[in-house]
Amino acid sequence: MYFHISVLIIVSLCIIGMTRTSFYGLALAEGSILPDNLFYICGAAIGGSGGGIYAASRSMMVRHTNPKRPTEAFGLFALAGKATAFLAPLLIGIFTYWLNDARLGFTPVVGLFILGMLLLRWVHPNGDQAEWDTSYTPMP
Repeated sequence: MYFHISVLIIVSLCIIGMTRTSFYGLALAEGSILPDNLFYICGAAIGGSGGGIYAASRSMMVRHTNPKRPTEAFGLFALAGKATAFLAPLLIGIFTYWLNDARLGFTPVVGLFILGMLLLRWVHPNGDQAEWDTSYTPMP
């Protein structure tokens, strides 16, 4: 999962630093196809890494879910996704307004990817399977 997040960070930085006439301040020849090609490559990388993260997150949820209460875990997983879906667009809007630049307005996304990567350090990839038998208490 770290690989996919790293790819998304690199792609985000490419998008932030790219215009039709320059790449991170380096002027491109007039009519250069580099911005178009780089944009297509970034799109493919986003699709591949985004799909990889989505699939890996579901697989990891299965490993972290108590087999006796799967709907509880996946319901919370879905709720967390819905509850935070506004965060990136809100931050992009605020930064775009504040910096008056749509490309620089995308910088909070890089910060969110880095934050997610840091928070994953405390997630055990195989879950807490040893605690499942002792932590289950049936509801009355």
